[in-house]
Amino acid sequence: MAGDRIPASRTAVARALALDDDLAEAHMVKGLILHRCDWQWLEALVEFKKALDLAPYNFAVHQAYGLCLSDRGFFAEGLPEMQTAVDYDPLSYTARFGLGVTSVHARRFDFAIDQLEQGIAVAKAAGVEISRPYSYLGACWLMKGDREKAYRYYQEGLARQPLDPQTLCHFIFGAGQTGRNHEAELKMGHLLGLNPSNLQFFTALAFAGLGHLQRSLDYLEAALEARDTDMVLAKVHLYCQPLQQERRYQTVLQRMRLV
Repeated sequence: MAGDRIPASRTAVARALALDDDLAEAHMVKGLILHRCDWQWLEALVEFKKALDLAPYNFAVHQAYGLCLSDRGFFAEGLPEMQTAVDYDPLSYTARFGLGVTSVHARRFDFAIDQLEQGIAVAKAAGVEISRPYSYLGACWLMKGDREKAYRYYQEGLARQPLDPQTLCHFIFGAGQTGRNHEAELKMGHLLGLNPSNLQFFTALAFAGLGHLQRSLDYLEAALEARDTDMVLAKVHLYCQPLQQERRYQTVLQRMRLV
């Protein structure tokens, strides 16, 4: 469901539903396409509800439904669905991380820290090494005012996956926000050298962390035109906070029907 695979995804879902309209997974994926690729929020919710009717105990459907609600800022409705996903599959680190990250965007930092730490423990038990939960732990501590602890988590995330561009964007934002601008600028040079054409949204966030708001908005608008699937977070992502008062940012949200 990214880049040149989106048309194939649409075709596959249409064929699946033509064969059997009672396939919960097909309705879920159709909802994901409507949500993440088309920004047709209400239509996506219809598909997720169909999937839930067909598979009420499928944790992935509850998570997808909860994310679609939360990405519009409806955390009171979305977070309980994501909690249900965790309840139905407590050994799924993806469900736990999803609840933790969305709780970060909802500014429920203490709860988010607990969920992210539990997710890391579950992932370690499964032999999975992943960096992004550490980045979001950094974000929590940054917002809680402990800049040194925040920076240590950003470092920890980057040390685990130094070549992951999204983790690099987190680190740049965190370094910039904790007063380490020189280090952040060096990493930004590295990021831009990777030519992150499919990472415009997170590159925009990295520039926002450095205080380069106009360059951030340039990348945000490029992400909009490219239909970057991460743009569904444009309204709620914690790192968009420096852009809140910018007219161009508000115009992006209007075009996505998020305001």
